[in-house]
Amino acid sequence: MAGVHSLAFLRLCWTALAMSLCLMSGPASADPAQIVKSGLPGLQQPYFQVRKTVQWPVAKNADWVAIDQHMVWVAGGGPNEVHRIDAGSNRDTLTVPLPGEACAGLLIAFDSLWVPLCGKTPSIVRIDPASGRIVATLPLGPADEGGIAASSDSIWFTRDARGTLVRLDPATNTVRQTIHIAEGSYNPIVDHGVVWITSVDHDLVTAVDARRGRVIGTTATGPHPRFLAAGAGSIWTLNQGDGSVTRIDARSRTARRSIALGIPGHGGDIAFDGRMIWASAIGFPLTAIDPARDEAVIQLIGPGGDALRFGHGSLWLTDYRGGSLSRIQPGDALMPGREIPALVGTWRLVSYADVPAKSAPVEAFGATPVGQFVFTADGHVAISLMRNPPDAGHATTDIDPDACIPAWYCSYFGTYAVDMAAGRWITHVVGGNIPSYLGTDQPRHFSIDGDRLTISETYTEAGREVRGTRVLVRDGK
Repeated sequence: MAGVHSLAFLRLCWTALAMSLCLMSGPASADPAQIVKSGLPGLQQPYFQVRKTVQWPVAKNADWVAIDQHMVWVAGGGPNEVHRIDAGSNRDTLTVPLPGEACAGLLIAFDSLWVPLCGKTPSIVRIDPASGRIVATLPLGPADEGGIAASSDSIWFTRDARGTLVRLDPATNTVRQTIHIAEGSYNPIVDHGVVWITSVDHDLVTAVDARRGRVIGTTATGPHPRFLAAGAGSIWTLNQGDGSVTRIDARSRTARRSIALGIPGHGGDIAFDGRMIWASAIGFPLTAIDPARDEAVIQLIGPGGDALRFGHGSLWLTDYRGGSLSRIQPGDALMPGREIPALVGTWRLVSYADVPAKSAPVEAFGATPVGQFVFTADGHVAISLMRNPPDAGHATTDIDPDACIPAWYCSYFGTYAVDMAAGRWITHVVGGNIPSYLGTDQPRHFSIDGDRLTISETYTEAGREVRGTRVLVRDGK
């Protein structure tokens, strides 16, 4: 829904039935499992304070990362493509169009980039990393939101939800072996000759001998493990059911403990940087776990996060919804800076108007609206707007997902990131009375002149240009 302004939606803005800014709608509402993330309040700091070495635009969505000796690859959706980043020069050196959506990881192995694709005809494409040419298309369907891994002589992935683990011969691009493991197994990694695969259906990981292709055993984890990483002599699973991480001793295959992070929901990723375990989830881009203490030490909050890898001395993190890839030094993530954006403070609404071309301004919340925007230095935001006078008799429910409930009062809250140079902030909405906003990222363009904050957008509606402007002043001014 991003960037779409239907006539019905504009009419809702004018009648104060829509969201608090009524400028640009964010994406459709998220899965409920992605909404309730409590995190670790005592360890939280704003992600926008972390210095990014470089940030690259990818596509509408950015997902899946693979790293080799010289390059970093990242997949994008809208359009479907992969980008090659030169880790030495920090340049985006190649874009490869894909014939489908990259949906189950990326892998650099056997002088190729392997990209599982979902769609009407699931497949895996094999790409020459130097030229970007697709050299083979394998008619083998990957499991959705799965993964792909390599051992010394094979490529490993699951092809369905029934637990069919495929061992592929990279010399011939043919199936060498299929192994039946627990249902709902999707993501493999290879560590010291063992293939580890998580099962979200049975809350366990299966260990397979990569040389013999035989199941060694299984280990219980937290609820619904999907992504996993190896490091510090352990296998670490990110459990989507409760947002915890389970640590498994790689030699004995026994679970040592589960570490609560409070970041449940679909997506996310986990990686090891040689010192710390890092977990990512949308809205909680990075959480660091110290393996020496088996506990989290910092949690960064705000818009961003999803796919995560470590290489070339850096963390490589996607902002799935923002469509970008960031390179971050682990030390910068552990000790974020203290730059406080000019947005921080409490702002009072003084004007709210939409002006269609050649038409009079429309004041959806009345001539003297009541509103308050609060931005905190630790990355939280709360926004409230009320029609003046309030229409207390108006119905408190509305079938339109963009409507505020009740219609004359709009409010939402969450975390935010800000780019002062670009004049934009993005709110990750945690809660509020606008159903379609829940769990989404909401961008707003703004300018600040002293104690005056102006939010403005220009868009086209039914063939007419509409200028939306909201003016606020610092409270007390």
